[in-house]
Amino acid sequence: MLKFSAAIREGINLYPRQAFECRHPSADSACAAESAILYAKSINESLCAEDMYPENCRCPVGCNRNVSIVHLNDFHRWSRELIADYYESLGY
Repeated sequence: MLKFSAAIREGINLYPRQAFECRHPSADSACAAESAILYAKSINESLCAEDMYPENCRCPVGCNRNVSIVHLNDFHRWSRELIADYYESLGY
């Protein structure tokens, strides 16, 4: 199965500009989650939806919330590369 961190990185090539707080990507921008999902679709792979929300994992910034890809992208404005690195460190 395709790792979420790898899908984010590959999706960056499809959508070079990072989007924030959006529901749909534009022609050249997508948030971290959309980058991963759209890349997976482009190669007919699937991603495990639970990977977006790792179990028992608190936000690494220290805001005492459960971590999610959307939270890191929209609230903390982490780059998609940094989000991919973090998810890879968790094994995703």
